[in-house]
Amino acid sequence: MLKSLLPELSEFEIQWYYLDKGETGSRASNCLGTRLMGGPLLQDAVRSGSLWIGRSSREVERIARSMSADLYWVVAAGEGVLVGLSLAASGKRVHVTVHDDPVSLFSRSNRYRHLVPFMSKAFARLLKVATSVDVVSEGMREFYEQRAGIKPLVFFRYVKQLPKLITAGNPRDDVLLVGHIGTVYREREFRRFVEALRAYGAKVGKSVRILKIGRSREFEKVQADHGDIIDDRGDVCESTAIEYLAQCDFLYAMYPQGSRFEVFRKTSMPTKVTTYIQAQRPILVHAPDDSGLSQVVRKYGLGAVCSSLEQDKIIEAIDECRRANLSWERYEDARSGLLGVAQVKALRDSLRSVISA
Repeated sequence: MLKSLLPELSEFEIQWYYLDKGETGSRASNCLGTRLMGGPLLQDAVRSGSLWIGRSSREVERIARSMSADLYWVVAAGEGVLVGLSLAASGKRVHVTVHDDPVSLFSRSNRYRHLVPFMSKAFARLLKVATSVDVVSEGMREFYEQRAGIKPLVFFRYVKQLPKLITAGNPRDDVLLVGHIGTVYREREFRRFVEALRAYGAKVGKSVRILKIGRSREFEKVQADHGDIIDDRGDVCESTAIEYLAQCDFLYAMYPQGSRFEVFRKTSMPTKVTTYIQAQRPILVHAPDDSGLSQVVRKYGLGAVCSSLEQDKIIEAIDECRRANLSWERYEDARSGLLGVAQVKALRDSLRSVISA
């Protein structure tokens, strides 16, 4: 997400550092060492436990000392939270970017759930000591204003203009084609959608297909039972993904129900929404009304929202999306309002003010 913003900030010299050179195409000279979390389960359990309990802070401190800058820009994910705290403790100015609430990520993880109290404490401290903070949605901004008493800025992905599409919608009358890219967060909701899609196809006399882009464990659990309707395109670049998705009747996105996912769905904004807006097809959001994704689709009139697991309700939303005939101006309003140049200007102004302070 940051990669879309950085080219627009050419007046800043931004040096990108990372851990584990095997997972990125960046230059080896910018690699600060191996990652501190992840890997084989037992090894990770020992390393991560020591890291978050505070018994193994030496490597975090070494990483913090390895960088030299006027301002340190930290993504609050995993060990990045600890690196940000170490930088701030040494008197450095730290700007924090939050894409997904890290406490919520730990709470939903089978591997790191036991570390939630430590992440919660560390992240709360980081929000307090950071020079400035940006978040990914209005819901996240409101959440941290209430919980941490801070006033973060909202930045999402930057899209300079909508692509010119050769096709717009599925030209075949006998097939209902639904697109999806990226992650399905829970099997249950997606399975209910697929079952409702099949029922809708039978009702209107159409065969149904789901065009799948990317990899998702929860998606593939459902795919094992409904593989006959899945058109699996694998991992492709975004421009190709947009071309594929632009041929669909509508596009599917979901967030799970339940209290375990409440903070996640209220505060996060999936990157897929930017791809969907560029594909310029109606979006069916299968999520509770309190999700940030539901609110965006309603605000800009980009499709339908279904908060139910009942088949009849899902079918109603499918029919609404199938019949939607949205103008180019509708998608352009969403691009300009959610993904436009105003957020780049706000981020530039924020960084300037922090550096010059």
